Amino acid sequence: MYHLSYACLLLPRFATHYLTGDMADKLSEWIPIICVAFGWRLEYISVRPDYMLWNVNVPPATSPAYLMRIIRQRISVKIFDDFPRIQRENP
Repeated sequence: MYHLSYACLLLPRFATHYLTGDMADKLSEWIPIICVAFGWRLEYISVRPDYMLWNVNVPPATSPAYLMRIIRQRISVKIFDDFPRIQRENP
């Protein structure tokens, strides 16, 4: 059986929200945990102030849309829980 490899990019909704400091550390911590929980293999992660880039290997039954929906949902919840300022600024 083979796995599919995807390069994914996550951009903050607002240009004033930067992925730095505690948020960058937390993102680097959360993404591997989410990947392990779903049986995906994280190959690479890079958190920059303007974006987060990661490469992940997933089984063929996992669609790119499902992968991104899970990551976006889980990361959003964690960001809003840990960084209430971001939640207040999000419409």
